[in-house]
Amino acid sequence: MNLQRALWTNIWPAALLALVTTAVLDSRSADATVYTWKNTGSNWNTGTNWVGNSVPVSGSTNSLFFNGAGGTTNNNIVGAPGQGSLNFGASAGAYTLTGNVLRLGSLSNSSA
Repeated sequence: MNLQRALWTNIWPAALLALVTTAVLDSRSADATVYTWKNTGSNWNTGTNWVGNSVPVSGSTNSLFFNGAGGTTNNNIVGAPGQGSLNFGASAGAYTLTGNVLRLGSLSNSSA
């Protein structure tokens, strides 16, 4: 009985810590999403304008990626999503971003 109690007393804190750490790391990686603009329309709140037909949601590790011909886009998403980064790919044309405020962690422009 004492051996069982000693094992339980020494093992459960480590097991609990491992479980909590795994849950935190899993939730952080699940929040990281790349949203790629398809350049098929102008409104951000239209799912078919994004690869995967999914409108960006707020997330500090999300990345918005624009490439292709360029044009005017309208951030008409209610609540002005915060995003980790806004990225323009190597073949991105000139984009004009209009609409709601967008909070960014970083901005990257790889176009010529």
